[in-house]
Amino acid sequence: MMKKLYFILILIVSSPIFAQSGLTYTIDIEYYRGNCNGTNVPPQTSKNCSAYSFFLKNGTTTLVTESMAVSSTKKTYTIPVATSYNFSIDVFCSCLGNSGINSCSETFSQTILAKGTNTQGNTTTIHGVEGGITGNLAGGTNIGPNTLSCAGTVSIGNFRPNGLVISKPNYELYPSGKYTPPEYIAGQQLDLIVTNGFPTRYPDVAYHWQYSLDNKVTWIDVPAAKNNTPTPQFTMEDLMGSDHVKHFGLIDFRIGYSGRPFTNNTYQILYSPGAPLIEKIAYKGPVCGGDNIKTLEVFFSRDLFVNEDLSPLYVQKKYLTVITPLQSQPAVEKLEYDAATGYYKYSFVNLTTLEHGAEYEIKYQARIKKAEPRGVIKSSELQTFFYYEPQIFAYSITDHQKPSCIGGNDGFIEITITNGTGPYNFYIDNNKTNAVLLNGKYYLQNLTSKDYKIKVTDVQNCIDKTATD
Repeated sequence: MMKKLYFILILIVSSPIFAQSGLTYTIDIEYYRGNCNGTNVPPQTSKNCSAYSFFLKNGTTTLVTESMAVSSTKKTYTIPVATSYNFSIDVFCSCLGNSGINSCSETFSQTILAKGTNTQGNTTTIHGVEGGITGNLAGGTNIGPNTLSCAGTVSIGNFRPNGLVISKPNYELYPSGKYTPPEYIAGQQLDLIVTNGFPTRYPDVAYHWQYSLDNKVTWIDVPAAKNNTPTPQFTMEDLMGSDHVKHFGLIDFRIGYSGRPFTNNTYQILYSPGAPLIEKIAYKGPVCGGDNIKTLEVFFSRDLFVNEDLSPLYVQKKYLTVITPLQSQPAVEKLEYDAATGYYKYSFVNLTTLEHGAEYEIKYQARIKKAEPRGVIKSSELQTFFYYEPQIFAYSITDHQKPSCIGGNDGFIEITITNGTGPYNFYIDNNKTNAVLLNGKYYLQNLTSKDYKIKVTDVQNCIDKTATD
């Protein structure tokens, strides 16, 4: 006689808060039965099975039960929200052997936890309720002949939270009978929220934000660090990086995962720059070591409006986590029209030096009447510049010799250049002359007995700022 197979069902009663919340999931269950007849029995024993059924319960309350047929069946159900569910398959069998007819029915049990499953006493961290929400299987089992049993297959998945609605608090979409999406400007944090009509809420993964830039054809996940919350905190730059300036216009939001929206409504916003946009940057760095930046010009897409200014406007190091404003400018109240480009230009003033080899970008904010802040804009990936400090030119007079006799002209001056980029230019009394290079030093030759004013410059015509006559 075969041993009867028992599996202990671990019952976890759902939280009363969830059980009474009124929140529901829509779920998909796909199932079909196995063929138990004649399997897993001793010799000279026949086995006959019928009445295959599965049960999905919350505690002792049956939520879904179905009889399983040989053909595969997929159905959709609505169940109340709970922190865990109990799932089982019952197969009613009889075994005919030497001792007569005996019951050899079997029960297979599983607990679907919030973040995993407990199957026949073994707990895993995969699947679970949250797995079902994100699009994976929540639970179920496949018990086929290879396990010496044959109950069949049940898969439980695609948990879809019901009743989620996106809105902007205290905003009327039809203020005068015409649809008017809320406007958000660059740098402004979105204050959209998701509600469900009840004081309680779904697990965080249910509040998965997606946005569309192409009229709801393609949906993009909000970055994980800003996602999975009914009250998100992000700007459009948080979502798209510097590319946000390419997507001003209508943008749609929804809650859900790929191919599985949770909100019947999508929520549309109007995204606006709120400030003139940078079209190009013209930068000329210092020519000589120790010099300040030569020019930094920013070309904007439009002129400033009446009562509009840019403040602050500054340079900041790219990729810096803590913003450090550099080359900060006075409030910009006027832009200059540039006929060559058709843009409106601002030239930075009071320029100094920056960090050698670092990449820099421009950041600014518009204001109306010096009180109402508007769009916060940062130059794009292609609108940056690198600051390079030129090599400082330095030389010294390391030796000299007077003529060997009165009236002679065989005197010389030895010059050692310790830093700089050649070719070099040599001047005696402001007149350019030639120098002879010998063993790494330069010599001004054929000098008579008198005082000379010596000047040396490098290839960029830079001088040694520390040199004395």
